[in-house]
Amino acid sequence: MILKCIFAKIKIIVSKSAPTSLAIKLAEKYGVTLIGFARKNKMNIYVNQFRIKKR
Repeated sequence: MILKCIFAKIKIIVSKSAPTSLAIKLAEKYGVTLIGFARKNKMNIYVNQFRIKKR
């Protein structure tokens, strides 16, 4: 899924589940913000946090 987003030039990916280690490496290499375990008001930001505003 990360490769499809890279080819489509999508810069932020949000998932309810955990990303694989390969997805994290690819997101870091290609500048994609990768978020996992998104639930209600919580989420884990794995790479490229600069795109996400924290409250």
